[in-house]
Amino acid sequence: MGYPPTTLLVGEVFLPCDDQAPRQARRILAATLDVWGLGHLLETASVVLAELVTNAVRHAGGRQIGLTLWRRMTLVHISVRDCSRSLPCLIMTGPFPTTAESSRGLQLVAAYTFRWGTELLPGGKRVWAEIAV
Repeated sequence: MGYPPTTLLVGEVFLPCDDQAPRQARRILAATLDVWGLGHLLETASVVLAELVTNAVRHAGGRQIGLTLWRRMTLVHISVRDCSRSLPCLIMTGPFPTTAESSRGLQLVAAYTFRWGTELLPGGKRVWAEIAV
């Protein structure tokens, strides 16, 4: 099945900024990867998505976060938008597995993705990651 250069299944999905957000986001991710025929990426993409959503819930505050998923030919793009303009910081805690309970989320994101980054927005920021197909 061929896809156009960029496939966006849905626009931005808004989730409540609470403890249920990571679970809701993973359900959306699973359904989207299934439609794209990329179910084999679910485990890796779920870890990345859970870290991005959890960071937004824990550190950004606000009432909601925005989730966007899209695909290019060779990449799946995951982005999470929140209302904070504080940028995340990658802290190297040592080799895996680590006993640190925090500060390893972005280390996982960096390890599991092709690339990741952030962008400041007028009302907050977007943290994104791309996984090779």
